[in-house]
Formats: sequence, structure tokens, C-alpha cells
Amino acid sequence: MKPWLVPLLFVSTVFSAGPSCLEPANRFRLQVFPNVAETDNVQFGQNKNPLFANRVENLLMNIFQPSGDACTKRPLVLFMHGGWMQGGGRGDETGTAQQFAKRGFVAASIEYRLGVGGTFSPKNFATPGFMATQDARAAIRFFRKNAAQYGVDTNFIYVGGCSAGAYAALFTAYLDKTGEIPPYVDAGALDGGIEGNSGNPGYSSKFNGVLSLSGGVLDTTWINPGDVPVVAVQCSADPLVPDGGDSLRNPNTQVPFLPSFGASAVKARAIHMGISAAVLTFQASCHCPHPGGPGGIDSTLDFFGKSVYNLMTAPATSLQRLAAVLSVTDLPQLSQADGIYDMSGKSLDPAGLKDTPSSRTRFRPGLFLLRYRP
Repeated sequence: MKPWLVPLLFVSTVFSAGPSCLEPANRFRLQVFPNVAETDNVQFGQNKNPLFANRVENLLMNIFQPSGDACTKRPLVLFMHGGWMQGGGRGDETGTAQQFAKRGFVAASIEYRLGVGGTFSPKNFATPGFMATQDARAAIRFFRKNAAQYGVDTNFIYVGGCSAGAYAALFTAYLDKTGEIPPYVDAGALDGGIEGNSGNPGYSSKFNGVLSLSGGVLDTTWINPGDVPVVAVQCSADPLVPDGGDSLRNPNTQVPFLPSFGASAVKARAIHMGISAAVLTFQASCHCPHPGGPGGIDSTLDFFGKSVYNLMTAPATSLQRLAAVLSVTDLPQLSQADGIYDMSGKSLDPAGLKDTPSSRTRFRPGLFLLRYRP
């Protein structure tokens, strides 16, 4: 099956008003800004790391903004790097952050506290995963504190990541109750609880959605009604991260060491809980398909950008169901009771959307049809 024929489902209740800036045309959906301004080594917090004898670590990020942008309040995307919770750095996601900034977002590639290199165990994955949620929340609070300086619209903040960074992002979204903290998280990481002590107290750490690139959660019951929407990209035969429910495995020995639930399992749980979920699946063996996997960074980041645009600009009225129709098998199910729009917001007549050769050509990467059913 082609990746763009995988059905996507959005289920939602209430959306906030749209972003303050929608110019230039195709903002967020396409790269409308050719140049990006980069600010490196911005410290957003500091915290101890119990996995390294409580050494104190400064938390840094690189911030990317579209050059020549007249908008002063822009959505923010925080993105976290991969590396098995043991390695990697904020520079690994420079390309991703630049791509978001060229679409009109403010983007930041952030650091988080890591675990011990070469050790694959529940404690050495879950502890830095939990600490990363505290660090990400500190970064969110930093931008709320400094929103005017960086031109951020704090009504639209999104947290994402690749591989281990995607786990960290999903943990930040859904591991939001003390009772959900896994028992194998080091006790030293629990100081400050869910919010943590990584910095910028007194500001909210709430955000609006999570972007997962080859990530997962340790327990789908973390996902509950009222949680934030999820947008995910996954490879069906990912050699490192299971798409459904399985285990993370030591990459050297293939011995499982921790339960894991990838994009398919996350989507199923989210939809069951009434939460917006959009998933793009590459039918291939690949991991974090950017910039090297199938379709590369363009299709992955296009999907992220357009999905976030959908979440930001959906009608503010209550919607019991919002479904993206990507598979031609869904076309016969459309009726005049549905409001159908293309990605530009143009209204389409359901009667004209039939399963024909010409309509099939419309279902290509980067083109989405949305169904709003009140």
C-alpha cells in the first residue's frame, strides 16, 4: 500500500480560534520563507542528573525563526533529537527545525538530560525519558516567559521529536499524572514531580499537540480523554521501534527490555479516547525517515506542517467528528451531510468525489481532504 493511501482519522471536540497570522499564502503548509535566522546555545534551564551522580547540567537549545516575517505571534514547535536516550544533541535536528521555520513556525531544537551510554535497561530508558518531559516543560515555560522576544503565539505550542526524542515528546504529552510514572524511573528524577525543577517556574507548561517521528509510549493507558492531539509518522517495519505493541530491544543483542507501543497503537487508543490522531505510515523498513528514508524530509515535514495547520485552523465550533479522507475506499461513504474541504480551505461537493481514476490522482503526498461532521 502506498503511504498516502493509509487512512487518517481525526476525532475531536472543541478547537480554539486560529493563529493570528496566516500570511503569506500557504503559510505552515509550504516553505514560504527562503531564509531562517538561527540563535544558538540559548539556555532555558538547569537540573541535576541522578544517573550521573546528580551532576548539574545546563539545558540549551537552538532557536529558528523565519527571516523577513512580519508576523509577531507565531506557533512554536519544540523538537527533540534521538539517540536511545543515551546520545545525540540539539544539532541533530537543525534540518528539521529549519524546515519548520521556513513554513512560518518558530522552532527550537532542545536538549534533555540523557542516560548512560551503552546500557539498555528499563531504568536507563525510562528515567531520561521522564527527565526529558520535565526539561521539555521547562522549555515551554521559557517561551511563555519570553514570548514577545521570540515572536511566539503561546496559544499554539507543539512538542515533537525523532526516535528517542519522539518517545520523550509522547511522554510529555501523555505521562501527565504521578500514578502513571513507571516504577523503574530512578527516584532521584522525581524531584519536582511531573513539572520538574528544570527552570522557569510560575508559567504554564501546557501545549497543544504532539508530533512523533518513529516514537512510542510504554503504556497506552496514559492516553485519556482531554489529552492533546497526536500527529505521527512511522515506518511499518521499523527495525528499532515497533509500529504496534511489542518491545524495545537491545540493538546489539535484540533482547527485549521494555514494552513499547508505536504509532498504530497510539492512534487506536487516541481515537478510542476521542482524541485527534493523524498517522502517516511508510510501508517500508526505515526509521525516522528524514532526511534519508522514503520520501525524505519533504514528505515527513509536509505531513507535520499540514496536520498542525489543520489543528490550528479547524472551526472553533464543537465538532464531534473530524476525519481526513485519504483512501479512495472512503469516498462512497461521503454524503451531503458532510462538509468537505481541501487543504486550502476550499469547499468541495461530496457528490463530485467518486472512486474514479481521476479522483485517485488527487490522493497523492501532500494533498488531504478533510471531512467535518457536526
